[in-house]
Amino acid sequence: MRKSFAGFRLQKYLRAFEKLRIDRAHGIAPHKPILLLSILQTFQIGINNSQRIYISPELVALFKSNWSLLVISNHDCRFALPFYHLTSDKFWKLIPKPGFENILQLSASLRSFANLNAAVDFAVTDEDLLALMNDKKSNGILQQFLLDKYFPET
Repeated sequence: MRKSFAGFRLQKYLRAFEKLRIDRAHGIAPHKPILLLSILQTFQIGINNSQRIYISPELVALFKSNWSLLVISNHDCRFALPFYHLTSDKFWKLIPKPGFENILQLSASLRSFANLNAAVDFAVTDEDLLALMNDKKSNGILQQFLLDKYFPET
């Protein structure tokens, strides 16, 4: 029974990752897949094992490194965009710093890294996604799915 629940949970997030709400105005924007890949890597290498996803130097460095390795489009490498906009994908919630509760409603004010970092304390993922990110096999499957789906040419 436990194994089937784990399989169901993995399928749920594979579908969620497949159906990411992505800007397609100038081709498929790679920002969300790169951020998710980078977050999965923080769990894989032991930087994080918590439901709280902080805007850390390690996460930003992984994002930039993955961007340079995987993105071949003309999109700009902007960390703030996917960190904020993943909220539209239902498994991601931003927790504001005290005094910044209302600013999270104004996406235009969070376009810059400085503004995002000033206003957001951390993001929280669903508990089911947390369990998958902490499971080595599931984490690897999710990473490979993102690579195959969004970066097949690399």
